[in-house]
Amino acid sequence: MNRALAAYNAAGLYARRGIVPRAWILDAWHHPLRDIKSSAEAFLAFRQEHHRHHAWRVAVDLEQLLDDALRYRSKTGCCLLDERARWTRWPLPLRRALRTLSRATPRLPQGRSRPRSGRFP
Repeated sequence: MNRALAAYNAAGLYARRGIVPRAWILDAWHHPLRDIKSSAEAFLAFRQEHHRHHAWRVAVDLEQLLDDALRYRSKTGCCLLDERARWTRWPLPLRRALRTLSRATPRLPQGRSRPRSGRFP
């Protein structure tokens, strides 16, 4: 756990220093960062409590990265399920379009349930 958080903290440091764009980091890791936020905060609080001889806060860049990940929405569509929680606030034409897209599935030609020998006709 400590090494994983240290790696995310290093990524936050690179973003703060401008070595790597923050948008790149958040675009790649915003879901894992959201998932570990509560556990990471508990771990960091425990570490701070039991290592009082340190005069500094550990993983400040990680804390900022975790907060940014909560607000980040990707343009690639992976956050669509997160947005469905706000479904009723969307305009009606957009809701209809999303409903239509979610029903669209590729169909096989009539009379065949699956392709023969792994090849499509």
